[in-house]
Amino acid sequence: MGDDERQTTGRDGPAEAARGGVLRSLAAAVMLPWLVGYGATGAWALARAARAGAAGVSRLDAGYTRMVTPGELARVGMLLLAAFVVMLACGLLLLFRRRSPAVWVPALLAAAALCGGAAWAALSGGLHPVLWALFFFGPVYAAVVALVQVLRAMSGRSIVTPRR
Repeated sequence: MGDDERQTTGRDGPAEAARGGVLRSLAAAVMLPWLVGYGATGAWALARAARAGAAGVSRLDAGYTRMVTPGELARVGMLLLAAFVVMLACGLLLLFRRRSPAVWVPALLAAAALCGGAAWAALSGGLHPVLWALFFFGPVYAAVVALVQVLRAMSGRSIVTPRR
């Protein structure tokens, strides 16, 4: 088996491998609400910005926010879709048991950049900390998962030691 694949039998045994699969699935499933929300909202924002731009509208009401230009709304839509892609990548890397730092470091860097942007947006927009946690938990969680995976890959150890 390659470096990226975990053996499902051997020293850990089938029960330990099955438990690891359940934990990986749960870790990936935590991101699902943010995946759906970011994907749908990002696509909506891009579609709305494109329609407004095609109609020649200079400013539009983007719902709960303020009046924005189509370009600003498109930028928000692209950032939401970027967060969607990073969370999807982290979830798929978990599910397919990829362990190499070569695949996790780019996910970590992208998630960290999105978290930095989310923190800047919250501070500059006056977002309440509880709302920030609600809106941006997905990318922060993806960054933590990617960081843990990079550290695991670099140390060559597992987070949970097998029971003997």
